[in-house]
Amino acid sequence: MSRKLHIEVFRYNPLDPASVPHMQSFYVEEYSSMTLFIALNIIREQQDPSLQFDFCCRAGICGSCGMVINGRPGLACHTQTRDLPDHIVLHPLPVFKLLGDLSVDTGVWFREVGRKIEAWVHTQDKAFDPRAEEKRMENELAEQIFELDRCIECGFCEVNCLSCGFTLSSRQRIVLQREISRLKQSGTDPERLSLLEKQYRYPGNQTCAGDGLCSMSCPMNINTGDLTHIIRQETLPKGSLGYKAGDFVANHFAGVKSSLRPVLSLANFGHSVLGTKVMSSITKGMHNVLGIPLWTPAMPKSYKVTSYKLQAATDMSDELQATSTMQNDSAALVACSSVARNSTADKVVYFPSCINQTMGLPKKSPVEQPLVNKMISLLQKGGYEVIFPKDIDKLCCGTIWESKGMLDIADRKAAELEAALWEASEQGKYPVLCDQSPCLHRMRETIQKMKLYEPAEFIYTFLRDKLVFTQTDRPVAVHITCSMRKMGLADTIVSLAKLCSTHVFVPEEVGCCGFAGDRGFTYPELNSYALRKLRPQIEASGITIGYSNSRTCEIGLTTNSGIPYVSIAYLVDQCTKGIDN
Repeated sequence: MSRKLHIEVFRYNPLDPASVPHMQSFYVEEYSSMTLFIALNIIREQQDPSLQFDFCCRAGICGSCGMVINGRPGLACHTQTRDLPDHIVLHPLPVFKLLGDLSVDTGVWFREVGRKIEAWVHTQDKAFDPRAEEKRMENELAEQIFELDRCIECGFCEVNCLSCGFTLSSRQRIVLQREISRLKQSGTDPERLSLLEKQYRYPGNQTCAGDGLCSMSCPMNINTGDLTHIIRQETLPKGSLGYKAGDFVANHFAGVKSSLRPVLSLANFGHSVLGTKVMSSITKGMHNVLGIPLWTPAMPKSYKVTSYKLQAATDMSDELQATSTMQNDSAALVACSSVARNSTADKVVYFPSCINQTMGLPKKSPVEQPLVNKMISLLQKGGYEVIFPKDIDKLCCGTIWESKGMLDIADRKAAELEAALWEASEQGKYPVLCDQSPCLHRMRETIQKMKLYEPAEFIYTFLRDKLVFTQTDRPVAVHITCSMRKMGLADTIVSLAKLCSTHVFVPEEVGCCGFAGDRGFTYPELNSYALRKLRPQIEASGITIGYSNSRTCEIGLTTNSGIPYVSIAYLVDQCTKGIDN
């Protein structure tokens, strides 16, 4: 049975002084295999011939019919109406100059990109022979060029690229890398190649977050974040000093983490003695001159998993408390992770991310317990027995090395983690929880034989029915990390927050926060630019606290929003009690 589609279209003619931006509704009878392009043609032919939208190839290879479809960029010619709800809302692509309604001018923008980098064949006064046989290129270079050549120049990636307008956008990176690859292949202009590679370093490499959000809007699924990782890999070949340093850290990870704790303690001591203003001024100067990571007041104190309270309720509803003190001994964690080993109890393998094993709370924190302690308490409130993998102080998902381009080391660390989780979960019998969504995203990409969860997803899936929620009227902000967006969990964290608060605010036009692991410490300007629209919205809404599920993102959000951001687990714990309590 066919549906009647309600298609709501943005209308505005910038050349008409009387025209005012507005939405207009049209109704179309749907039929089998209808595309959005066909629906728009029906509207223009039968209802309103003034409707403006672009098309050309109708085969998904030119990008002309790009538009925002129900909030996401898409190609009208490839979008089947059967895959959409019966209410469809259409807007023109942002970034580009609006010609009218859904029509935008991408040509001027792309031509300007080409002009800036001189993206044409440079013959150096030599006659160009189109019949000349091309020099055979290396397979790796050919694969890179093929990946870039899949780009159809639709501009969809500009919507999700956090550095668009700051340094280079995803599309600009592709244009530049196409030219660099061509020069490498031809060998015709080594001076120009050297110049482009040098000029690309900061705007193209160092200020790319590598978050991969560009692939979510790309109809060809091109991930310039992966391209950036490959470029970084080329700058750190095996045998280089940087690669050797990364390999050393991987092999001595527990010791390296231990060495970071005194650094955090020293920074906290300096903050206490000097005060925020002086500390900020001194560290900013050291960052600008020496390039050391930038300190912010959101920088946490050091933390080490040493003790926690284990709580459970008896049949008489009396609280039974047991405290276990642990040195940095993962075996002790495994042994003391529950009040009682109950074969009938629900179990979960909890892998605290390395950052949450190392970083505690900042000096002025709105919460009292480090996340690991709070997560354990929340899990036990929901009736779960917590199991820790062995040697957690040595384990890592590999994201640290992947972001630096050391992909083989990253995969090695992921394999180590998989083996430990496989053993702890009794060969996948129990779910695995990681308290950091970016880490969990990489774990899901590299570990396939276990069920893996990040905090919001685990709580919403397993604890929602085991806790009693009491909503607060306090307004709260929620930041959806790029890893959650890629895992399709954006709605999950918002729904979880709405169980806790009657006023949940998700800021508009705030995507990736730009902290990108540790990049917010080394290139804080990227973090500031990505969140430039956050603080005004927070201040206008009167919100005093925000929640997310990534420790480093929360540091950047706190620094640039004016309010503290903490894990969503704190909000859930604050607004819930156990069913038996």
